[in-house]
Amino acid sequence: MGGSGEPEVFTRAWKLKGNLLLGGLALAALCQLIVIPILGQALLNRWGVGPTVALAAFLFGDAMLLLLVGGQRLPMALDERLRRGVAAALTRRLGHSPDDGNGYFVGWTGGGPTANLLALDMSDDVGFVKLTPERLVFLGDGVTFELPRQQVQWIGPAEQGVPVIMDFGLRVVVHWVDQLGREQAFTFHRREARWKSQRRRLNEELCEVLRQWHQHGLVPGPTVQGGTP
Repeated sequence: MGGSGEPEVFTRAWKLKGNLLLGGLALAALCQLIVIPILGQALLNRWGVGPTVALAAFLFGDAMLLLLVGGQRLPMALDERLRRGVAAALTRRLGHSPDDGNGYFVGWTGGGPTANLLALDMSDDVGFVKLTPERLVFLGDGVTFELPRQQVQWIGPAEQGVPVIMDFGLRVVVHWVDQLGREQAFTFHRREARWKSQRRRLNEELCEVLRQWHQHGLVPGPTVQGGTP
């Protein structure tokens, strides 16, 4: 089906750095929320109700802003940087850029739709998925493969995690049969949204594109980062 090697960009160090950055922002916001009642109680008698409430409101708003930036925008900014790094690495290897507007920047997981909750990242690899009428091509940082359309059995959505509590979002699962007749599966999810809340819609779009390719051999036109034109 393809080959694999050592990733150049999407390394363990990259994943760890991203987790530390996101965790640091979340911790800073949590500390502010904890400090609000403690500081408010200490300052209430000295400052009075009005200034104390104003300070508490400011700290609460700042904590919510940290959570918004950390939860919604920062992961997507890291993915944008990751995309540029992977595209540059693949350009050096292939002699041309895979980020040419004809494909999608995605995370790939080789174990099917089941999430590994202990992993540093929910993707095993990241790269660009491209389509021809008869083949699906994945050009990843560490994994590269081509999958003939005739070997695909079924393509559909797959939820990962527990909604609200630990929701890892919608993914696209591809079920296929290898040359020995064994059933296999992998998942894709797009890593090119501008805000985390956009990922579900973009993955629904990708699922429909791959279904149309599987059923009819249709190949989409040029794409843009964060969605189709």
